[in-house]
Amino acid sequence: MLSSLKLAEKILKDSEYPLSGEEIWEKAIELGLDKETNLNGKTPANTILAQIYTNMKKPDTIFGKVEGEGKFYLKDGFDSSRLDIKRPEKVSSNCKNYNERDLHPLLSYFAFHDNHFNCITKTIYHEGSEKKEKGLNKWIHPDLVGAYLPFNNLKNETIDLSKLFYDSLYRLFSFEMKKKITIGNLRESYFQAVSNSSWANEGYLVSPYYQFDETLQEEMIKLNDAFGIGFIKLDVNDIKKSSVLFPATFHENLDWKTINTLAKVNPDFDKFLRNLISDIRGSKVHTSDYDKILTEDQIYAHITQKNIK
Repeated sequence: MLSSLKLAEKILKDSEYPLSGEEIWEKAIELGLDKETNLNGKTPANTILAQIYTNMKKPDTIFGKVEGEGKFYLKDGFDSSRLDIKRPEKVSSNCKNYNERDLHPLLSYFAFHDNHFNCITKTIYHEGSEKKEKGLNKWIHPDLVGAYLPFNNLKNETIDLSKLFYDSLYRLFSFEMKKKITIGNLRESYFQAVSNSSWANEGYLVSPYYQFDETLQEEMIKLNDAFGIGFIKLDVNDIKKSSVLFPATFHENLDWKTINTLAKVNPDFDKFLRNLISDIRGSKVHTSDYDKILTEDQIYAHITQKNIK
């Protein structure tokens, strides 16, 4: 069970900028860490704030505070230049009621049924990664990975013939999930996707909400042209209308060094690779080894239960 201070430390360790008590708690909810605490009162953010202030009275406190603001950071390794980082726009209230990972079943459904992907997916839990020096593992974990295995679509003879022509029919995908994309957080979100997803055949930034205007669309086009990460929009009102806004650039060659690094530091990714090897050797996809594909009715029940609007 995480204490208030341990929760604050965990959130601030991965934050690009100082955060208030409320922002720490909002981030905890987004990551699902709120369930690992005993903060059950009506004002958990105030409890976190009180605990930080109490700890700061100690000479060996790990917390620092921005002068003139109720925002905090970790003293260890803090770079004052981070104070100048432009803060992303706060998400609207309709995004605060659910966790980012609550969107994963929607993407899994879309990626499984969409003709371009036809892939099974696997959530990668970065919390389970091997602990490294601060910042070393930052922005290497995709939120979900996916694989197209052709056994249900092609005859075995076709697959065997492709091997003789040294033409791989298998495809690996990488997905970075965000609850909302605005002009304020677009570039940070996109370059996180570039860092996390460029090892795959195709990488995507995924969100149900894009705050569309001319500036955002122009920037999306520029980023897509320059770096090749695509955009997917999930439609929470009609999941079948989810779509690829901008396709990813297809990379024929995978980045094996990055794949190897991910497999070494993260057990979920390592298991994903082992399952793929087993399925390819057996020419059969064992769907139980990957994220569950909900039915359409289950998807809408999930959307309602999680209050995804």
